[in-house]
Amino acid sequence: MSREIDAKVAESLGWEVKDESVYINGEWTCGINELKFSSTGNGMLLLIEEIRNKLWWNLVLISHLRALSSNEGHEVHVFDCHGGDLASHQDKESAPRAVSLAYLKARGVDITSYVSSV
Repeated sequence: MSREIDAKVAESLGWEVKDESVYINGEWTCGINELKFSSTGNGMLLLIEEIRNKLWWNLVLISHLRALSSNEGHEVHVFDCHGGDLASHQDKESAPRAVSLAYLKARGVDITSYVSSV
């Protein structure tokens, strides 16, 4: 399922995902398996860097990442500031997944199939 999330994130960034490959501006960049937005800290940082490069999405993402908090080190919560709704609730190993899902939600992508509580 992480691979599906990573592909959706890549598409939301404006990258083309085709035949298990990722293309940026029409040029082959990497295989879809190399993207780890939702499963590694480095992937999460790459996503945050890409979001910062697209300054016009910063405000939207910030609104959906109002609070990234930990509850006694066991859970990661990403809150949507619009009414304080829980955007994602994952275990502590899944901060990259929570950030990826919050990004997709900010972009208007339906994430209900990836989380039990949206």
